[in-house]
Amino acid sequence: QGQAAKMRLVVLGDADFATNGQLANAGNATLLADTMNWLIERESLIAVRVLVVNAGSSSLKLRVLDPADRTVASVQVQRWSGESDLDPVAEFLAGVDAIEAVGHRIVHGGARFDRPVLLTPTITARLRTLTDLAPLHQPRSLAAVAAVHRLLPQLPAVGCFDTAFHATLPPAAST
Repeated sequence: QGQAAKMRLVVLGDADFATNGQLANAGNATLLADTMNWLIERESLIAVRVLVVNAGSSSLKLRVLDPADRTVASVQVQRWSGESDLDPVAEFLAGVDAIEAVGHRIVHGGARFDRPVLLTPTITARLRTLTDLAPLHQPRSLAAVAAVHRLLPQLPAVGCFDTAFHATLPPAAST
């Protein structure tokens, strides 16, 4: 009954499955409605506990949010030395229940990343090229991504960018 036993996956169909043009085909509408009703009745199957990681220029903040976005555990490491400093992260994780996903605050997403994105090696490499735009924080954020990935490689990790917020401001608010 390890971590893998608590993971789950629901696949509804391909990208066209629930589009207006496909709902009338082969019972797709009924299947979609039945599946959604089944999931709604079993909220615990779609509830996710998230580890939130916020690396500053010298500190590291970790929080676990429950499915209702309540903080159930948190720690602030005042002097975190970077990617190779796994002990504070491992100690924190040892004291929390299962986590299903990780969210990283990353300062700069550049022009390309204007919304949250699943972090892959390719995405992380692209983010590393933006270090000149945030030389104090970008390397630290990416060090946290690497450190948490070393401890929780099986979990999806999402990058959330400070610059994405600014990219979505209306023109009147951004001047």
